[in-house]
Amino acid sequence: MAEKSGKDDLLKDFLRVNTKTLKMVGLWNSFGLERKRRPAYTIYSWFVAAVIFIHVVTQVADLFYIWGDLGGFSATASTLLTYGAALIKQLCYLANSNQIYRMVHRLRDGKLSPPFKWSEEQKNIARSYDRHARIMSWSYYSLGIGCLFCFAMTAIVSNSIPTQAGTNSTEPTPRKLPYRAVFPFDIEQVGYYAIAFGFQMLVILFGPTVNIGLDTMFVGLVIHACGQFKILKNALRNIKQRATSIVDNERIKEEDSSDETDRNTSHNNQEQHDRFLENLQQQMSIGLHDCLQHHQEILTFITELEDVFNPMMLAQFLSSSGTLCLIIFQITVMDDWGFGMATFVQFLAISIMQLLLFCWYGNELTYQCESMVRAAYESPWYEASEAFKRSIRIMVVRSMKPFGLTGGKLYVMSLDTFVVVRCLLVFRR
Repeated sequence: MAEKSGKDDLLKDFLRVNTKTLKMVGLWNSFGLERKRRPAYTIYSWFVAAVIFIHVVTQVADLFYIWGDLGGFSATASTLLTYGAALIKQLCYLANSNQIYRMVHRLRDGKLSPPFKWSEEQKNIARSYDRHARIMSWSYYSLGIGCLFCFAMTAIVSNSIPTQAGTNSTEPTPRKLPYRAVFPFDIEQVGYYAIAFGFQMLVILFGPTVNIGLDTMFVGLVIHACGQFKILKNALRNIKQRATSIVDNERIKEEDSSDETDRNTSHNNQEQHDRFLENLQQQMSIGLHDCLQHHQEILTFITELEDVFNPMMLAQFLSSSGTLCLIIFQITVMDDWGFGMATFVQFLAISIMQLLLFCWYGNELTYQCESMVRAAYESPWYEASEAFKRSIRIMVVRSMKPFGLTGGKLYVMSLDTFVVVRCLLVFRR
């Protein structure tokens, strides 16, 4: 029982960093062991969505206001695409939040695979994939925090250092905000500027946190799905060793419970060997049944993952592709080699990282799914019963069916897709 509790504690740590990030922006309304919802937190969730929506509206207005200024248009459009995608992903998430909560809790509760059945090697596999998901999340967070810092500092430095025109003129230098936007009041007035600046500080806090939190949650679920496939393949390859260990333990218990007289008058060695083989085949069949059930649970999990997240991934793919083009153009025409350049370079890195994360781990999940065929073949099916062989054939046929995460069912998230996007960008440059 202690071992079962220890392994359950391991599962409870899965995606902890990601759920805490989503809690900050009102996207994880599931608290305590009872997973109750809090009405006040729901209000906060829609407040965050309203802030991002208002910001999108102010930037759309700015696009009409600066129509004809190519440099300003590209700067505004690049951030507008990013926040527009964040808003769409946030609304899709809120609409499907119950399904996402169930998926995360199924992973944490051991519904995909009962943790008390794991070997020490399988436990280490789960730990390594959880560590992988944490490193990925913190790397993404660090890059995002650096970009946010540069956006905020760009506005502060721009307002504190007068321009060349401002030093030769008696007119005050126009006040600058972190993002270009049009407000229904005059931001040149100190009070209104403070309101606009404070609002955009909220936008800088909420928008990227929503974007990064949803991206890392999705990728974290994909990484853990890959880990579940790895655990399943390990179980298939070691199914005979596990069955042998169970049968040997049962035989030792029977011998310990029998007295010395029964041992001397027991069946001959051949009969004991036949009974051992019969029990071994039975335990292998039980182990295969667990593997088949685990395989079906994983397939259901990744199918639900695809259905829930594919609209968000389509919005992110279109946003990242357009943002990459606009940022590269903005960098080529920019004459600010200070915080402005550093901001857009980090913005470019985040946009590339978003595409790479989805395509890399989407490709990895496809590989893990397809490699089940080899794992099934490497199981000791040739020493098993006919029923065992039939079940293995069913698993092989099911694993040969191609699976891939998509964006809106229009493109497959794979390394081939990422290479195509990269080649198009290089060609445009």
